[in-house]
Amino acid sequence: MDEGEEDHLALGPVHVNWLVTTACGMGCRHCYVRGRFAGGELGAREARELLEEIARCGVSSICFTGGEPLARPGIFDLLELAAARGLSVSVVTSGAAVNGEAARRLAALRAVVYLSVDGAGREAHERVRGRGSWEVALHAARLLTGAGVRFQAVMTLSRLNCADAGAFPGTAREIGAAAACLLPALPQGALGRNLTLEAGEFARAVYAAAEGAEAAGIDLHLWCTPFAGAFGGLGGRVRYWGCRGSPVADVSPAGEMLLCDVLDVVLADCRGKGFAAAYGEAAVRPEFAAAHRPGSPAGACRDCPEWPCCRGGCFARTYMETGDLAAPDPLCPRVAGVAARH
Repeated sequence: MDEGEEDHLALGPVHVNWLVTTACGMGCRHCYVRGRFAGGELGAREARELLEEIARCGVSSICFTGGEPLARPGIFDLLELAAARGLSVSVVTSGAAVNGEAARRLAALRAVVYLSVDGAGREAHERVRGRGSWEVALHAARLLTGAGVRFQAVMTLSRLNCADAGAFPGTAREIGAAAACLLPALPQGALGRNLTLEAGEFARAVYAAAEGAEAAGIDLHLWCTPFAGAFGGLGGRVRYWGCRGSPVADVSPAGEMLLCDVLDVVLADCRGKGFAAAYGEAAVRPEFAAAHRPGSPAGACRDCPEWPCCRGGCFARTYMETGDLAAPDPLCPRVAGVAARH
């Protein structure tokens, strides 16, 4: 990473992902939160103080996630405070806590909602999220659409539902979503390594979803897939971005600053010292450097045109798979030797 980019990181985060609660009534097999945090959750006053600090630090957007963030008592106090302080607000939800009032309040905040829809239909979705969850998601989509809330449908992709990847964009369009998002599942929770996708399986799912997006006339966002350009031939509907070097901070339910919201790597604690000081402490940790300031590209990354965006791929997945934050992403087609389309 060049000097200018290091300075960009040193200026502080512009976006925050905040796991505001572990509470959730779902039993999703890919869940990376359930049973993971033992430190409790910030109380109402502590949460408001942290949010005020975040707003003062030049952060421009914040995503409230969990767990089910809308299940946290007083969550709309936090959402409304964030909006009042000039932050763009987004929320990740299963839809279980979306009712008419919630939809109207989200609309008033101009919040972007990421609605979990883990398949193109009931069978795949409920295989991941449990019986009855499909109607929950559809009901939430209807309420959000009726209230004028912009929402995107998010599918966490694993062997439980990858056969639905091609049809998923069409389903997202049908239920009123502004975009269809694919997120490759990590080997966490009840999912385990035997149900996460290998590089070839993921490539086939991405190609199918890209074709489905073109047919449905909807954009496809590939989350945690900064190497997507290496696939080739995905068409003009596909969007992706990098995470290494991005000015983003991840905060746990207890107010700890994490290297990534899916990793149990605590860099600092916002409690007591405040958000800005915690980020400053986090930014000089060797784990932060390994994740966000990778060295010169080597191996499959050498001469890769995707390096300026990708910089080795998703460091969280790489760490889980290899134990090395700086290693290249094993899901990348170039790293795995998967042939690209042209």
